[in-house]
Amino acid sequence: MKCKRYTLLIAFIWALNGVLEASAFSKIAVSSNTSPKRMKSPLHRRYLYNTGRQSWYIDDALINRLKEELRMEEINLQREKPKIAALEETNNNLKNEITKLRAQSATDDSTKLEACSENLRIETKKNQQLQDQLEKIPSEIMRVAEKIGDMAEQNVKASSCLVYIGNPGIYRIHVPGHMPHNVLCFDGKHEGKGWLMIQRQAFGNEDFQRDWNTYRDGFGSFDGDFFLGLHKIHHITHAHRQKLFIYMETFEDKWFAASYDNFRVGSEDSEFRLESLGAFSGFNEIHNDTFRYNEHMKFTTHDRDNGLWEVGNCATEHQSGGFWYKRCSYFNPNGKFSKTKGTSKQGIHWDEWDGLKTIHMLIRPLI
Repeated sequence: MKCKRYTLLIAFIWALNGVLEASAFSKIAVSSNTSPKRMKSPLHRRYLYNTGRQSWYIDDALINRLKEELRMEEINLQREKPKIAALEETNNNLKNEITKLRAQSATDDSTKLEACSENLRIETKKNQQLQDQLEKIPSEIMRVAEKIGDMAEQNVKASSCLVYIGNPGIYRIHVPGHMPHNVLCFDGKHEGKGWLMIQRQAFGNEDFQRDWNTYRDGFGSFDGDFFLGLHKIHHITHAHRQKLFIYMETFEDKWFAASYDNFRVGSEDSEFRLESLGAFSGFNEIHNDTFRYNEHMKFTTHDRDNGLWEVGNCATEHQSGGFWYKRCSYFNPNGKFSKTKGTSKQGIHWDEWDGLKTIHMLIRPLI
């Protein structure tokens, strides 16, 4: 744009210069009787006046000044030419780069399009596979349901709670020598999983001062306090080697436990003799193997005394509830339940911990 402006200005000045020289500095007649007018040339601001025959002359100074302006414009044009050439070169370079970028973009777009098409094909194949699998799910569910039904018909014949790990609750088990019966399967925070609960006192809704037949057959309910029954415990402990876990809590909410790795109870013919306890382990500050004192003893209730205490029946006169008393016991899970802390040996206790708040006894096959 600047170059165009200079070119037009030069052409105009050269044309004016020719006209002026051709007139040989002649007079310019002004024949009009009108008011003064401006000259149309933008190169000077003189006025021409019409005063009869009076006229004005364009002097040499004006021509020289115009020529000087023309010369300066030519100099400026020469100065601008390198810049114009550089701009043209830059413009050409930009055009070349744009051409390259367009070609590269076309190639990249083609490559990306091919990659997207391949990814789309892979995803479509995956979706089809998932769709096929989803279509098979109903039949698979039916197959599993039928299998579960078959297992239910066969009663699964579980003999412990290990098969129900992670799903505690009431289940029917099958133990050799005994009719199928329900048990409470238990998973505990401290005890672990897969346990079968044989005794619990935690709610105070059952009286554990029961007779021989009641301890033999069991009493209570799985949603409260209960004793599973000596006859069932006998068959379970003879079907597999069982680990015994005794969990206890104080009224200060402190827990502790003891375990034995070979808990085994005899039949009614032996008066449910405590045949074995196995190796002892204590948990959370329990160090005394307190239950060992009762090992090999027969079971005692208030109406059948099998203890060795010469003075009387431990189940009624010194302590309370049925248990494997010797000369009474340092441990009694079936003592009287209390809602407040006490020190009576007739309550639930383990060695020096009298008047326990809760207790439960668990067994499971030794793994």
